[in-house]
Amino acid sequence: MPRTKLDLFAQVLEKARNETTEENIAAQTNLLRELVSDSISILTDLNLLTEKHNSPASLLTTQRGLEFLHDYQELTEKLTAK
Repeated sequence: MPRTKLDLFAQVLEKARNETTEENIAAQTNLLRELVSDSISILTDLNLLTEKHNSPASLLTTQRGLEFLHDYQELTEKLTAK
């Protein structure tokens, strides 16, 4: 089943829960670096993801991003339960 943009965003946010880099996200999600980079830009603009400036290229899911993940997981569970 193809991944939607919401699926992709959830994967990026999930990988960045414990602070990671763009390279690690691309490797762990099996996605093209350009797609990951575009997603990071969108998620950062929406304040769902933040770049930590104390370490190079380090990304961390924000509280708002964690709330998005929670809602995404609940919705996914409800949709697949039927």
